[in-house]
Amino acid sequence: MPPPYPQPPACDTQGWGRIAEQHISKYPSSTARDTYKVLHQGVFGAEHAMPGADIALGWLRAEADGLSIDSFTDEELYDLISPDGSLFRLNLRPWFRAGGDLEVFGRAFIGTGRIPRGDDADFRCAAVAIVTEIGPTRAEELLALLPVSSERVVPAIRYSAAYEQAYSPKYRIVDREHLQSLLESRPGVTARRTSQRPAS
Repeated sequence: MPPPYPQPPACDTQGWGRIAEQHISKYPSSTARDTYKVLHQGVFGAEHAMPGADIALGWLRAEADGLSIDSFTDEELYDLISPDGSLFRLNLRPWFRAGGDLEVFGRAFIGTGRIPRGDDADFRCAAVAIVTEIGPTRAEELLALLPVSSERVVPAIRYSAAYEQAYSPKYRIVDREHLQSLLESRPGVTARRTSQRPAS
């Protein structure tokens, strides 16, 4: 299947392909829609979820208040979502199970959201890689979600109903520097982290 865009120079197609493959393997109930979401987050980070620090922290506190940390106990602390090792999904349930602090978590998320991330060329790179690396059925479905090359806005989308039901994702996106600081500040959390270490 041909890629949806011309391949940008210096595009890490293998790296993005690995991100897609790891996500699909780890979350087998995911759909093309959920692969798109990983692509978007790995490129643009958390900017779509950052209307302002106070609002973002308010959303986090409300979500934490309704969170059951006794569910999904096999959930790992974080998931790598960018091939250069710069961005991660930091999962709320294992963080709080290990005694992590909400305000510390929030500051890491806010700090990450203030840093500019990828652009349209990076998104095209990820799209090329993911479409060429995943199976044909999922690739066709993913292509239907991608914006046409003339569109400048790459929209964020919601998870599929199947993904929500299977995994009930609760997380925030943090960069490598903030994640490392969180792990170093909480030895109990560090002991429970996934084997997928942040790149140094």
